[in-house]
Amino acid sequence: MANTTTDDSRKENNQDLTLERSNASFNINEITEIIDGGVDKTKFRKEMEKLLFDDPLFKDFYKNFFKTRSELYEESIARGVQLFSLRQKYKWTDQQFEVIEDLVNHLFGMSLHFTMFIPSLERLATETQKAKWLPLATNFRILGTYAQTEMGHGTYLQGLETTATYDPVTEEFILNTPHKSSMKWWPGSLGKSSTHAVVQAVLIINGKNYGMHPFVLQLRSLDNHMPLPGIEVGDIGPKMTLNYNDNGFLLLKNVRIPRQHMLMKHAQVSSDGKYTSSGPNKAIYATMVLVRVKMTKWVHDALRKAITTAVRYSAVRHQSKMDDSGPEPQILDYQTQQYKLFPVLADTYALFFMSRNLRRQYNRMMEDIRNKGSYKMLAEIHSISCGLKGLSSKIGIDGASICRTACGGHGYLMVAGISEVLGLLHSVVTAEGEYTVVCLQTA
Repeated sequence: MANTTTDDSRKENNQDLTLERSNASFNINEITEIIDGGVDKTKFRKEMEKLLFDDPLFKDFYKNFFKTRSELYEESIARGVQLFSLRQKYKWTDQQFEVIEDLVNHLFGMSLHFTMFIPSLERLATETQKAKWLPLATNFRILGTYAQTEMGHGTYLQGLETTATYDPVTEEFILNTPHKSSMKWWPGSLGKSSTHAVVQAVLIINGKNYGMHPFVLQLRSLDNHMPLPGIEVGDIGPKMTLNYNDNGFLLLKNVRIPRQHMLMKHAQVSSDGKYTSSGPNKAIYATMVLVRVKMTKWVHDALRKAITTAVRYSAVRHQSKMDDSGPEPQILDYQTQQYKLFPVLADTYALFFMSRNLRRQYNRMMEDIRNKGSYKMLAEIHSISCGLKGLSSKIGIDGASICRTACGGHGYLMVAGISEVLGLLHSVVTAEGEYTVVCLQTA
């Protein structure tokens, strides 16, 4: 089918790109609507592009490569505040806000407030606890993160060392990170931003270990943002990339929280210290599963940026005459360049459809949990999401590396954006389950 497009901005493009687009064998608008999820969603995305990219906060992201880490953090917080304000103003749904996140390349602070803190409250809290915590979180009276990974343990959750010991006299839990290896390490938005966290800790009652459970912990004062007594918290330092995000550490020394601050949808502790369970003990992993599911899409989004850059570069870059009489051809016309890039392009589309289908399966699982109390799909979705998260991250890293080398020296520049993509993908291959471990989980 012949190409058709209504985008007037094409007139300003490089003539090589304009020619390539005019020779497309498919309808660009149709495939755009497939990727967006329909005509209405394409319309919404374009409206949001105009809304956001007219704002100086969301323009010229390439300038980030010339800024200090402090400047990156401060601007990401400003973008986060702006996005949260716009979300309240326009009443964006979760699905609409995910479109916004993609548009701004997730370059805004406090994103874990939406991706892990609020979902943890929604999935792990009782109705009474939801009535208390969710209005505070959704109205940004508090800002949260999710503190699970420790210095000594990440993927092996049974090895977590942070403890929550119940005191029936005061009806409080006493939280401690008893060793250096038990300090919470890596949570995004923990270093400087968050006021609260869902902390995963080993529940201990009368000396008996009941395994990992979630607790809501206030980290900082709501008056002056200083850490509360017994809490040591800070930033872990520069990383390969994502340096706008204040990944942090957390040390706890005899920090007391009320009994009601344990999220008790699936397990309860009574005032006298009696432990009961009302659901599968693996239900608390639902939040982690969601993040793995989302990560497969993040890999697609990252690789899409890399392959788009590499293909466009290959269309406008001319190099080495094939014969003395003709002009230098586009490097996209060389078979060696096509052998590099076309498989990566195909992988990118495969990742797109795979991640979309995986998200649909996850949503069906959550509907069964909410409406039927059925966890039948949980083990399968856990297994599938582990395998696909591992596989997609490997495909992403390999594909982005090919895109980088396919752009020659220009691809080595930070402003080309591919090195940033590679750094992001190297975080995905490790976060929420290291590559080898999650593949073995599926096996």
